[in-house]
Formats: sequence, structure tokens, C-alpha cells
Amino acid sequence: MIVGNRDATARIHCRRTASLAPDPQSSQLAGVETAGTRRRGIRVEGAPVRDRIKLVVINYYAGPIAVLDDDNMVKPIRDVLIGLVYVDDGQIADMATRQTSIDGTFRVRLWPLVLLQAFAVGRPFVYVKVELGPDHAELLT
Repeated sequence: MIVGNRDATARIHCRRTASLAPDPQSSQLAGVETAGTRRRGIRVEGAPVRDRIKLVVINYYAGPIAVLDDDNMVKPIRDVLIGLVYVDDGQIADMATRQTSIDGTFRVRLWPLVLLQAFAVGRPFVYVKVELGPDHAELLT
């Protein structure tokens, strides 16, 4: 999923697919269509997963520092995915956030096509990846 770049279309793969187009008039997500409620921008296929998941959110920003701090960036993204990708955001068992300057130098081998397309446009964007949650048998230390 790409947020903040109206020229990029994105997909989330987690036993379902959602396409998101940000609202060009605001910094908010354009919305979703689900459960009889129509909101612009996202086409949904399949039912939300009920498994534990891992959420990865990367803000590719322009300038010397990121304007948004990561907790203010992540909360609306978590909320908009409820009912689309997962049933409840309590299913998020693992999460990673990162703030990365779009002007950096990157190795792009084996990157998802949607991420490469967003970079090609050349404007700041947010990349969101949802995958099945990791096995928590091994504790973090």
C-alpha cells in the first residue's frame, strides 16, 4: 500500500487485496468501501484475516527530517485497515516503523514493484506492508 502519492496504486497481500488511492485534497487516506459504507479510493477483495499479523510502515520523506513522528503516522493507517485487511488492530502482533529520507541511496534488488513505482514518481510517500505475524516462540531480548 502506498499512501501520499496519488500517482501510485498499491496492493496489500495478506489473503486479501486492497487498492488505495490517497485523497489529493488532503494528507488523509481517501477512504474505503466496506460493510455497505462507501468511501473513495479502496477496492477490497475477500474477507479480513483473523490471524495475528505484522505491520510494517515506512515513511519516505523529503527534506532534512520527517514532519510526522511515527506514532502519529501509524495510528490512522492502523485504523483505516480495520475491516479491510484485518478484523481488529489488536491482531497486530508485531510492528515496525521507519522514517527514511527519499533522497537517500538505496539498494533496490528484489524490491516490490509498487515500491519502485512510488520512488519513480519522486515525491514523498508512505509504504505499508501487512504479512502474517511471526512465531513468538522466540522472545525478543
